[in-house]
Amino acid sequence: MTRITHKQAQKYMHLNADKLLQEGQRAELEEHLRECASCLALSERLNALDHRLKKVFHARWDNQDGPEMNIPATIRSPNRRVSTTNRFMMGLKFLAGTVLLLVLVVASDTLFSKLKTSSISNSIATGSPTAPITTFTPRPQPYNGLIAFDSNKTGNFEIYTMHMDGSDETNLSNNPGQDILPEWSPDGKRIAFMSDRNGYNNIYTMNSDGSELSQLSQNDDFVWAFTWSPDGKQIAYETSPSQVYSGQIGIGVMNADGSGKIKLTGNLESGTFLSWSPDSQKIVYHAQDLGSDQNFSNSAIYIINADGTNKMKLLDADNNVMIKWEDAQHFYALISSVQIYRFSTDGTPAELVASYEIPISSMFGSGQNIYYIEKISDTWFWHHLEGATTTSGSIWPSFSSKCQSYQKDLYLNDASNWPSPNGEFGLVNVSCFEGVSLFYYLNADGTMIKLLFKDPIPLYNLGTSWSPDGKYVTVEMGSFETAKVDLYFIDMERTLLDPSLRPIRLTTDNARINQAVWQPQP
Repeated sequence: MTRITHKQAQKYMHLNADKLLQEGQRAELEEHLRECASCLALSERLNALDHRLKKVFHARWDNQDGPEMNIPATIRSPNRRVSTTNRFMMGLKFLAGTVLLLVLVVASDTLFSKLKTSSISNSIATGSPTAPITTFTPRPQPYNGLIAFDSNKTGNFEIYTMHMDGSDETNLSNNPGQDILPEWSPDGKRIAFMSDRNGYNNIYTMNSDGSELSQLSQNDDFVWAFTWSPDGKQIAYETSPSQVYSGQIGIGVMNADGSGKIKLTGNLESGTFLSWSPDSQKIVYHAQDLGSDQNFSNSAIYIINADGTNKMKLLDADNNVMIKWEDAQHFYALISSVQIYRFSTDGTPAELVASYEIPISSMFGSGQNIYYIEKISDTWFWHHLEGATTTSGSIWPSFSSKCQSYQKDLYLNDASNWPSPNGEFGLVNVSCFEGVSLFYYLNADGTMIKLLFKDPIPLYNLGTSWSPDGKYVTVEMGSFETAKVDLYFIDMERTLLDPSLRPIRLTTDNARINQAVWQPQP
């Protein structure tokens, strides 16, 4: 068998993370890993990170009524956003690409070879996917907050902030370590982030200007994920004894200053944080009993008080769980993408409200006015939850039909939904394998769906974040042929009125941008 180089091995790891590695390539990679200890260690680390990152869509749509959760992982901590299903392939590519943040920057410097770079206010041009770039100056905006993100523009990842027009970009962390995953406190005054600056992955916080840096977690555990409580007084986090993923993850909670650490899971449990209750009093998590034969009957959803008391098992379930709160005492859980249960925080037996053989793709709305979407082939079916009943909702044709006119080697993912902060609207993204994306704006019940841009965007959408008022969106877009991603801006109102507009490019650093999050409004 022909031996491959280290660079080829890294490329194969990219493909494997994207679920695109062919069998022959896999055999070559495995042979290389048997002979290269450093590459083997890298591969094992990526596999562990991928395990954590697949939870991103579990969290990204969860609890849209409150502050967004952090994305889980050393690379991505949980952030309440869009749901995952086993068919969200482009979403998984996003996760896999993110896994490589700390360790794989092997792509060429030819970011977006079909595009030309321009100034910060540049946008992707109107017309065909290969049209040149033109400029567009955004109108004055009423939102005065900041956008935080991490970027490797200096060679290692740092935490940055900028205004929504791309101005005043500032490096806040400025440290040789890898500083990633910024998350605003609910009041918008502090930024929590992950850093390995002391040799271990720990949680840090700082003011919005980078001052008053504080290390919250210590080197006794390796932190994989964290999330603020809705009231900003506590932080829940996931840890393991070492940075080598062993299958055991513990869940803890601490005060926002790092004091009062409490372990919520037992020594023989491996947990996955699911959600804070809206009143910050309880935590919902999934755990598996590692002391048993680890079958389905020993894997369940639990709820526990934030002080570690009154732990209750709610339902036996596998690890594919997503949460949507109705109020502080009730929540819905989508389990295995095919069943929806309604739970009470007092431990009342769970109530099955929907069950399908076809995956349920997403949820919209808030409170008792919640809609869920069932995905059958390329058609979405809207349903409405009314307590314990369901009623058939709107039926719309395939989102993918527009991609057909740009078909090359077409590999189409299910449409990925990014709900607005109030859950009443969504930005739906459809990406084609040839490297173009289409964006749709829709309302919760599916009675209005509108194509945002009349021509496809010649990039993949790797992450979307709404402004707190739901008027603007930032989109992390790039090519899977590189490890480079730039941040783009969409004015929803203007784009709905004028579909000839294009996303505004905010960064031009030929780097990788991740985890763009908007500062909460006071």
